[in-house]
Amino acid sequence: MLIGLIDVGFDPLHHAFLDPAGNSRVIEIWDQHDPTGPHPRDVHPNLDADYGSVHTASDIQSYLVANALPARLTRDLSGHGTHVASIAAGRAVGQFGGGIAPAAKLIVVIPKITVGSRDLHSIGYSQSHMDALAYIREVAQSRQEPVVVNVSLGMNAGAHDGRSALEAAFDAFSGLGREPGLVIVKSAGNERGMGGHARLALSPNTKEVLRWTSRPIDRPEDVSQLWFRARDEIRFRLHSPGGDQTEQCDWAAQVITGSFGSGNSYQLSYQRRHQDNGDSCLLLVIRRGTATAIETGEWKLEIVSGQLLSDGIVHAWLERDESRPVSFSNHCDDDFTITIPGTAQSVITVAAVGSSTPLQNTPTSSRGPTRDLREKPDLVAPGLSVQAAQADTRTGVVAMSGTSMAAPHVTGAIALLLSRKAKTGPPVSIPNANQIQRALCDGAQFANGLYARGNGYGLLDAEALMAAFP
Repeated sequence: MLIGLIDVGFDPLHHAFLDPAGNSRVIEIWDQHDPTGPHPRDVHPNLDADYGSVHTASDIQSYLVANALPARLTRDLSGHGTHVASIAAGRAVGQFGGGIAPAAKLIVVIPKITVGSRDLHSIGYSQSHMDALAYIREVAQSRQEPVVVNVSLGMNAGAHDGRSALEAAFDAFSGLGREPGLVIVKSAGNERGMGGHARLALSPNTKEVLRWTSRPIDRPEDVSQLWFRARDEIRFRLHSPGGDQTEQCDWAAQVITGSFGSGNSYQLSYQRRHQDNGDSCLLLVIRRGTATAIETGEWKLEIVSGQLLSDGIVHAWLERDESRPVSFSNHCDDDFTITIPGTAQSVITVAAVGSSTPLQNTPTSSRGPTRDLREKPDLVAPGLSVQAAQADTRTGVVAMSGTSMAAPHVTGAIALLLSRKAKTGPPVSIPNANQIQRALCDGAQFANGLYARGNGYGLLDAEALMAAFP
């Protein structure tokens, strides 16, 4: 069985990733950060990606024998990827009781998700993940094996309606969920209670003010997006904490740039009928400019409606940053906080709960639905104080919490199912993502068949998933 992992880092020397004979179960690692090579297309001629470095199974085995990693391999400093991978595919070692599919082999991508100051936000993130999916699919197909991919990373930039380039690429991986043996599992995100989403309901010819707080945390820029129907006439003006204001941004003046007295620079870009979905998007970027930091205090966006030909709903998302330097202070809404690409149609999206009953979401577990009102998350799995492999140790464990820890429980269960079907039946018997998604929801524990915005259809039941595909 194969599990793909797209995460910020991974420690292949942890003994949770060895087989009973002491050999590594990691097939390949593609580190997108390291330019040394060989690049993916050097190893897999069907691929176009010509950046990063591929570490093959023989390379990884040599690192294991030497008990050391090469300096050029990106380290899992946070321990996130190692922890996630071991929940899905770690074997029991030391005080770690083992993951869900401890015999699975791993294909790992360490993505380069930084975005340049001149890039459209999330483009770099999108491209790296598109390439990662193509790479994992190519490796799996070259081995003629099914694969389930775990993604415990996410972003807020985008319309959250399944139609961005990144979401489309995630759906294309499995042919919109139709191709057998190709499945993606995504963490729902940890945006609940973080003040990263706001929702306004405008009436015609009215003014609202959207406010957010900027804290003294170092960062180069703040990025937010507002999405609304293209038929609605809405105008915007940004106000700084120091009392400066921009010119008006609207249909007639679609790009407004400049600097405030603080030295911070700004850009308001109004795109009517956005290429992703035909809706309107306001992209707002505040940068340091000539100042040493982004101004602290309360920022305000003045929103004035003219003629409205829809319900007047405006959704706003702050691009996420682990340090949480900004948060909305009014119009906050914990619904619609699933991180992209968990909003893609064929991706199985997992929120987090504690390990005891009655079920309770972890404090930050993101809530649905998607902006176009589709039912996400699909289900929940344990994500509170989960003990799993600790990076930069050989047998150590550490507790972590979040939807990142919930998703690999589901990934491991799907890997077991795909492995059993691949061994016992003809290829046509291997289920696809759509079938697995429905079986997970229909067979979930503590469910009544109804969708809930925090829990989806209920708690993962691995036994019921297996029984759904005899």
